[in-house]
Formats: sequence, structure tokens, C-alpha cells
Amino acid sequence: MEILFPKGHVLASNDVFERQGFVRDVTLRLYSGDSVMLASPRRMGKTSIAFEILRRLANDGCYVLDLDLFHVTSLEDFAVQLMARVVSLRFGPLQKFTHTLRELYRILERADVGVKIQDLEIHTRLNPTTPDANEIIDAALSTLETIAQKDQRRVIVLFDEFQEMERLGGTLLLKRMRSIMQQHMGTSYLFLGSEPSLLQTLFADRRQAFYRFATMLHLPPIPEDEWDSYITRKFAHVGMTISHDAISLLMENTGGHPFCVMVALGESYYGATIGQRTSIDIAGMFEGLSQTALTLEPIYEELWRQILAVRGGATVTRQVAFARPPYHGINATTARRALKKLRDLSILQKKGRGEYLFVEPMFRQWIVRHIHD
Repeated sequence: MEILFPKGHVLASNDVFERQGFVRDVTLRLYSGDSVMLASPRRMGKTSIAFEILRRLANDGCYVLDLDLFHVTSLEDFAVQLMARVVSLRFGPLQKFTHTLRELYRILERADVGVKIQDLEIHTRLNPTTPDANEIIDAALSTLETIAQKDQRRVIVLFDEFQEMERLGGTLLLKRMRSIMQQHMGTSYLFLGSEPSLLQTLFADRRQAFYRFATMLHLPPIPEDEWDSYITRKFAHVGMTISHDAISLLMENTGGHPFCVMVALGESYYGATIGQRTSIDIAGMFEGLSQTALTLEPIYEELWRQILAVRGGATVTRQVAFARPPYHGINATTARRALKKLRDLSILQKKGRGEYLFVEPMFRQWIVRHIHD
């Protein structure tokens, strides 16, 4: 069953309507051998964009694989999942192979290991008494390039939430991976992250292992005319219309934030359906936005609790919410640290020198309504 206004999961190809020029650009870069880093706060649509890019590359004959590091629990888990995905490039999902890898450390009886599947050999060295997940990771990364060269097909690897590598293995793991990946000619990498400042540090700080390894791109906002076309088409699909004024009101209140837009559209649709209306005007959009505010309230209450845990966070956040300089009335060092933490939490984003905006404009509205100035 089709979801009219999907949210909270990766979108199907027909719902990735926006930023088509950006999608074509990144697709071409990866196909041509470049690696790309793309960072933006959560719920901005970057994962759906990335999977649309992978779909296009697969249609162009590339091997593609993806790994979401947010759900990887340990270095060993990363090694297991990575190797399983690498082998599946050639032979499809191999659940049995995954289980075999999980038992790998217990069944190895010799240090020299060679696994051969058809014409593909995977070589690694392990110490049977103190096995090391790093060796499996080395072998998996090297095998990517072996597959690319043997089959003469470009391999594309998507690492989602790449900043989690710091948690899994830190600097030593990143250096080890870089030393192997920089030798690859047939493999391209797409790195995603939901903590822009942390991910930017990994690729822009000369002290970091992945310094200048990938082209750093910014996810562009969705133009209002693209939203207009998409929203009109989706409502027409179910026999409804929506006025241009209603769409303008939606954009004004959500700032075009993809998640908030989809929630508000869904609430407007449900309200119109229950009310047996076939069109959505300004009044119908007001109703949808009001219900959206109620839906998002628990999320924003949790965000506020996170802000209260940051020294100076509440003061700085209120300043930005009420359009005042964030450093006003607070120690400069405390304000700087609070702003960095709030950016890491994807609550605020920097617009210009000393100027900050809320990632979700509807959260600013919530603060103005609920938090006393």
C-alpha cells in the first residue's frame, strides 16, 4: 500500500523528487571515481538522496553496497557486516556466510587463511590466539578493489553515519582504512553523516586520517517550486487539490524542513479526508500545522531536555529563538562551547559570522510559545 506522504524511512524513487541536479552531480562524481562526503542534520533527506544515487549507479552497471554505522555495535560487528556485504556483491545475500564469520574467531586453527568462493579469493592473516577484527576489515576493503578489477565494474560503497567510526575504532582504525582505500582505483566511497561539524573535521582537518580524501558537498535546500510541484502531484493522485496560498503557508511555517513538511502534509490530508473535503485551503493548512505542532511536541520536549544539559545551552538557544545575538548576557567562552554543542546536536546551524538559525524552524516556534524569555 502506497504511503501518500512518507517520512521516517528511506523514500522510494518516485518520492525523491527534489534536488535532481544535485543527484546527477554526485552520481557522476562517484561513477567517475571520486569519493564524496555529504553531511546534514537528521531528517533532511540525505539518506533517501543517497539511496537514489545508489539505485542510479546500480542501473549503470556498478556494484553498490551500503552500511549504516549507527546500528553497528562494535568493531567486530563492523568487520562481520562489512565482509558479509562485500561477498554479497558477487553472490547475493549470504546469511550462512554471515553466521560463519561470527564464528570465525573460534574456528580458525591456523594463522594463514584463504577463503575461495568461485574465482574470488579472500586472504587475511589472523593470530588464532588473539584474533583481530582489524584483519577482517583489511581483507574486506582489499576485496572490494579485487572485485572491481576482476569484473571491470566500478564498486560504490555508502557508509552512513560515518562519524561513528570514532566510536568503533578511533584514529587508528581510520588511519588503517585510509591506507587501504587510498590505493583503490575501481572503488568510490560516499560518506554520510548527521553531525556536520564532526564529519567536516574528519575530512577538513589536516591532522585527521581522512583529510581531503573526499569532496565535501552540502545538501542544498529544496526550492519552493519543487515542493509546489510535488505536493500538487501527490494530492492530485488521490483526487484532491491544494491552493498555492496553503503551500506558501506550509513553507513559511516549516522553513521547507523535509520531515516537518511531510508531517504537516500528512496531517492536512487526514483532516481533509475525515472532514470529507477534496481541497485544502489556508484554513485546512492551519489545521494541519496545528496538529503537527501537537505531534512534534514530545520530540521538542526531549530536545529541550538535551539543551538544558548543556552549560549555557538554554540561554544561547533562547537568544537565537528571540532573534538576539547568541553571546548577549553570557560569558563568551561558555557561549562558544554551547553553540558548538548545539550544532553537534543538530539543533542550531551557522548562517554567517555570529549568526545562527534553528535546523527545524518549528522548534523555534515551540520555544517561543513554551519557554519564557
